[in-house]
Amino acid sequence: MIRKKKVSDDTTEVTFILPAPIEGQIVSVVGDFNDWQPDALHFKASTDNTFAATTTLPAGQQYIFRYLTEHGRWFDEDAADGFQPNDYGSGNCLLYT
Repeated sequence: MIRKKKVSDDTTEVTFILPAPIEGQIVSVVGDFNDWQPDALHFKASTDNTFAATTTLPAGQQYIFRYLTEHGRWFDEDAADGFQPNDYGSGNCLLYT
């Protein structure tokens, strides 16, 4: 699930939410908004037995992203705003702020 909250006319807070547990692994949100860096945005346990990762992004933009486990397994967000093919034979999730 993805939750979006308008912070100002220029920014949107985006929270990515996954059900717990996540195979006991560290999972990251990686995308063009963080230069695909796995250490930039990790999921953390929430009080409601889910995992969440929150970032603030410029509003009115389109971003591509995926989830990545510490063991190199990529997976998608079913509730993404859309999907597009990538250069690796799979696809990327789309996020509109």
